[in-house]
Amino acid sequence: MSNEADDLRSKREAIIRAHEEAENRGDVEATLATFGARPRYDVVPGGIFDGAEAVGELLRGIFGAMPDFHARTLRLHHADDAVIIESHTTGTHTGNEWFGIPAAGHRMDMRAVSIYEFEGDRLVCEKLFFDGLALQQQLLGETGA
Repeated sequence: MSNEADDLRSKREAIIRAHEEAENRGDVEATLATFGARPRYDVVPGGIFDGAEAVGELLRGIFGAMPDFHARTLRLHHADDAVIIESHTTGTHTGNEWFGIPAAGHRMDMRAVSIYEFEGDRLVCEKLFFDGLALQQQLLGETGA
């Protein structure tokens, strides 16, 4: 692999680390700052959040619902225009209502896959995949989770 390719991988990994650290601090502005010109989340399931206002609202909702939100990278894989992350995410739903579910103090504990799409060394989108039914069951305190 060329030095240029190694440099690009290193830059992308640094952006993702900064992104994850900002999310784990609940810092909306710092998370937004990890994106290039226009932040975008594609949450499967959950919808597409395009632009700083929509992404900021999504993040404030998550961090407000789960003040102890924490994501940890388990594996990282590079592709030509993306970095794929397998993560373990936890949090306790003690704050505001989230996706129509009132806070009841139940714990989220799930694995997810994120595809961080890049244009060069600029993050343009995080596509997040997780089991929405299992998350809903956890937040409602149902046993099937």
